[in-house]
Amino acid sequence: MNVTRVRPNVWHIEESYRVYCTLVTGRSRAVLWDTGTGRKNLRELVREITSLPCLVLCSHGHADHTGGNALFDAAALSREDWPLLTPPQPPIRDLRAGERLDLGGEQAAAVPLAGHTRGSMGLLLERERLLLAGDALGPNLMLAEDGLSPAETLRSLSAAARLPFDEYLASHAPLPRPRAQLDFLLRHLANLPDPAAAPCRGGELMRSTMTDGKRRSVILYKTE
Repeated sequence: MNVTRVRPNVWHIEESYRVYCTLVTGRSRAVLWDTGTGRKNLRELVREITSLPCLVLCSHGHADHTGGNALFDAAALSREDWPLLTPPQPPIRDLRAGERLDLGGEQAAAVPLAGHTRGSMGLLLERERLLLAGDALGPNLMLAEDGLSPAETLRSLSAAARLPFDEYLASHAPLPRPRAQLDFLLRHLANLPDPAAAPCRGGELMRSTMTDGKRRSVILYKTE
């Protein structure tokens, strides 16, 4: 597993190829954000980095973010995404928007980032001004049948744009990205050919690309 220390107390871990989990430590406890595919012994790696008690939180319910949950004693993610979970799983509790965690010197808050899935969440590290965004934000965005429509996602992520962060970490990218990428993504969502299209199980997968010379984003979404 490749480990990148993006802040003195934040490790971005490539658990499988282009699948990242993030470990955050404070003085009294730690948080592991996502557990990857479950193909590697992530618990062992976490213990090599820190001996602190570690909470496991998941950004959303897809298997490449919750596949390692069973390595740990418990995990939390939004109840909205519980139907997406595949066994085996440890005891799961609901991760609610607004939940705050005191790690000792680091305050973290769970924030809603619905779009990629209905229960997608982020973790805002207030001291670091860093947002752990899962698959909700990235250079690209995929809205599948278990997510929101582009129009709904635009409203959801517009609220996220008001959060106090300077950079965000995505779960399929190695390094933090500037919040300006979110502004660019919102412009892209607002200018899709069919912004009211709803995700569905049938229909054609649409691909929209936008560039401005400095930035590029790709949005994949389904229409009726």
